[in-house]
Amino acid sequence: MDHHQRQRRQHREPQGERPHQRHRLHLPYPCVGGDGTWLGIGEATATPLAPVVEFSAASYDGSEAAGSGTVTVGLSATPAFSTSTTVSYSVRGTASSGADFTALAGAVSMTGGGGSLAVSILDDRVDEEAETMVLHLEAGSGYNGSHGVQPQEGGAEL
Repeated sequence: MDHHQRQRRQHREPQGERPHQRHRLHLPYPCVGGDGTWLGIGEATATPLAPVVEFSAASYDGSEAAGSGTVTVGLSATPAFSTSTTVSYSVRGTASSGADFTALAGAVSMTGGGGSLAVSILDDRVDEEAETMVLHLEAGSGYNGSHGVQPQEGGAEL
Protein backbone atom coordinates (compact mmCIF):
# COMPACT_ATOMS: atom_id res chain seq x y z
CA MET A 1 0.00 0.00 0.00
CA ASP A 2 1.52 3.37 -1.02
CA HIS A 3 1.57 6.62 0.99
CA HIS A 4 -1.61 8.03 -0.61
CA GLN A 5 -3.60 4.84 -0.15
CA ARG A 6 -2.70 4.81 3.57
CA GLN A 7 -3.86 8.42 3.87
CA ARG A 8 -7.18 7.69 2.17
CA ARG A 9 -7.76 4.67 4.42
CA GLN A 10 -7.04 6.77 7.53
CA HIS A 11 -9.45 9.54 6.45
CA ARG A 12 -12.97 9.20 7.85
CA GLU A 13 -16.04 11.33 7.14
CA PRO A 14 -17.39 13.13 10.23
CA GLN A 15 -20.55 11.60 11.73
CA GLY A 16 -23.81 12.85 10.19
CA GLU A 17 -22.15 14.49 7.19
CA ARG A 18 -22.74 13.20 3.68
CA PRO A 19 -19.79 13.15 1.21
CA HIS A 20 -21.63 15.35 -1.33
CA GLN A 21 -21.88 18.16 1.26
CA ARG A 22 -18.15 18.40 1.70
CA HIS A 23 -15.45 19.73 -0.61
CA ARG A 24 -11.99 18.24 -0.44
CA LEU A 25 -8.71 19.26 -1.96
CA HIS A 26 -6.01 16.63 -2.10
CA LEU A 27 -2.42 17.81 -1.95
CA PRO A 28 -0.52 15.03 -3.74
CA TYR A 29 2.91 16.39 -2.86
CA PRO A 30 4.09 17.52 0.55
CA CYS A 31 3.82 21.26 1.15
CA VAL A 32 5.97 23.41 3.41
CA GLY A 33 5.42 21.79 6.77
CA GLY A 34 2.77 19.50 5.24
CA ASP A 35 2.63 15.78 4.71
CA GLY A 36 0.26 15.51 1.73
CA THR A 37 -2.90 14.91 3.78
CA TRP A 38 -6.50 15.77 2.89
CA LEU A 39 -7.55 19.36 3.43
CA GLY A 40 -11.22 20.22 3.94
CA ILE A 41 -12.50 23.41 2.33
CA GLY A 42 -15.75 24.80 3.66
CA GLU A 43 -16.25 27.68 1.26
CA ALA A 44 -14.23 29.66 -1.25
CA THR A 45 -15.11 33.21 -2.24
CA ALA A 46 -13.73 34.94 -5.32
CA THR A 47 -13.24 38.68 -4.98
CA PRO A 48 -13.50 40.50 -8.33
CA LEU A 49 -10.61 42.80 -9.13
CA ALA A 50 -11.28 46.52 -9.40
CA PRO A 51 -10.98 47.85 -12.96
CA VAL A 52 -7.62 49.34 -13.93
CA VAL A 53 -8.03 52.71 -15.66
CA GLU A 54 -5.33 53.86 -18.03
CA PHE A 55 -4.82 56.36 -20.82
CA SER A 56 -5.19 54.94 -24.34
CA ALA A 57 -1.80 56.37 -25.38
CA ALA A 58 1.33 57.46 -23.55
CA SER A 59 1.34 60.96 -25.07
CA TYR A 60 -0.79 63.29 -27.17
CA ASP A 61 0.28 66.32 -29.20
CA GLY A 62 -1.43 69.64 -29.79
CA SER A 63 -0.40 73.06 -31.09
CA GLU A 64 -1.18 76.71 -30.40
CA ALA A 65 -0.24 77.52 -34.01
CA ALA A 66 -3.77 76.84 -35.28
CA GLY A 67 -5.23 79.38 -32.87
CA SER A 68 -6.97 76.77 -30.78
CA GLY A 69 -7.84 73.12 -30.94
CA THR A 70 -8.90 70.12 -28.94
CA VAL A 71 -6.91 67.06 -28.01
CA THR A 72 -9.06 64.08 -27.07
CA VAL A 73 -7.41 61.94 -24.42
CA GLY A 74 -8.74 58.38 -24.45
CA LEU A 75 -9.29 56.33 -21.30
CA SER A 76 -9.90 52.62 -20.95
CA ALA A 77 -10.94 50.39 -18.03
CA THR A 78 -10.15 46.68 -17.75
CA PRO A 79 -12.37 44.95 -16.82
CA ALA A 80 -15.14 47.35 -17.85
CA PHE A 81 -17.14 49.23 -15.23
CA SER A 82 -20.59 47.80 -14.54
CA THR A 83 -21.94 51.27 -13.65
CA SER A 84 -20.98 54.85 -14.47
CA THR A 85 -17.87 55.71 -12.45
CA THR A 86 -16.18 59.06 -11.83
CA VAL A 87 -12.42 58.87 -12.42
CA SER A 88 -10.30 61.66 -10.91
CA TYR A 89 -7.13 63.11 -12.41
CA SER A 90 -4.71 65.92 -11.62
CA VAL A 91 -3.06 68.37 -14.02
CA ARG A 92 0.61 69.37 -13.77
CA GLY A 93 3.30 70.68 -16.09
CA THR A 94 4.61 73.94 -17.52
CA ALA A 95 1.47 74.90 -19.50
CA SER A 96 -0.84 77.28 -17.63
CA SER A 97 -4.50 76.55 -17.01
CA GLY A 98 -6.64 79.35 -18.48
CA ALA A 99 -3.81 80.70 -20.67
CA ASP A 100 -2.52 77.64 -22.58
CA PHE A 101 -5.53 75.37 -22.14
CA THR A 102 -9.09 75.67 -20.85
CA ALA A 103 -9.34 74.76 -17.17
CA LEU A 104 -10.20 71.11 -16.63
CA ALA A 105 -12.69 69.69 -14.12
CA GLY A 106 -10.32 67.13 -12.54
CA ALA A 107 -12.76 64.25 -13.05
CA VAL A 108 -14.33 62.40 -15.95
CA SER A 109 -17.28 60.01 -15.98
CA MET A 110 -16.61 56.59 -17.49
CA THR A 111 -19.24 54.06 -18.50
CA GLY A 112 -18.31 50.53 -19.50
CA GLY A 113 -14.74 50.12 -20.71
CA GLY A 114 -14.03 53.52 -22.24
CA GLY A 115 -14.19 57.25 -21.93
CA SER A 116 -12.46 60.40 -23.09
CA LEU A 117 -11.37 63.80 -21.91
CA ALA A 118 -11.29 66.84 -24.22
CA VAL A 119 -8.37 69.23 -23.66
CA SER A 120 -8.95 72.59 -25.38
CA ILE A 121 -5.64 74.22 -26.34
CA LEU A 122 -5.61 78.03 -26.39
CA ASP A 123 -3.26 80.34 -28.29
CA ASP A 124 -1.89 82.72 -25.68
CA ARG A 125 -0.15 84.69 -28.46
CA VAL A 126 3.18 84.40 -26.64
CA ASP A 127 6.21 83.06 -28.54
CA GLU A 128 7.61 80.51 -26.13
CA GLU A 129 9.34 77.16 -25.81
CA ALA A 130 7.27 73.98 -25.95
CA GLU A 131 5.19 73.51 -22.82
CA THR A 132 3.91 70.35 -21.24
CA MET A 133 0.71 69.40 -19.55
CA VAL A 134 0.82 66.21 -17.49
CA LEU A 135 -2.38 64.39 -16.59
CA HIS A 136 -2.14 61.89 -13.76
CA LEU A 137 -4.87 59.43 -12.77
CA GLU A 138 -5.67 59.67 -9.08
CA ALA A 139 -6.65 56.77 -6.84
CA GLY A 140 -10.38 56.40 -6.42
CA SER A 141 -13.15 54.23 -5.11
CA GLY A 142 -13.88 51.22 -7.31
CA TYR A 143 -10.88 51.48 -9.65
CA ASN A 144 -7.10 51.54 -9.79
CA GLY A 145 -5.23 54.22 -11.76
CA SER A 146 -2.43 53.19 -14.09
CA HIS A 147 -0.13 56.06 -15.08
CA GLY A 148 0.20 59.65 -16.23
CA VAL A 149 0.09 60.99 -19.78
CA GLN A 150 1.75 64.04 -21.26
CA PRO A 151 -0.12 65.99 -23.93
CA GLN A 152 2.54 68.32 -25.35
CA GLU A 153 2.02 71.60 -27.16
CA GLY A 154 4.10 72.16 -30.27
CA GLY A 155 3.31 68.84 -31.97
CA ALA A 156 0.90 68.21 -34.83
CA GLU A 157 -1.47 71.03 -35.75
CA LEU A 158 -5.07 70.55 -34.74
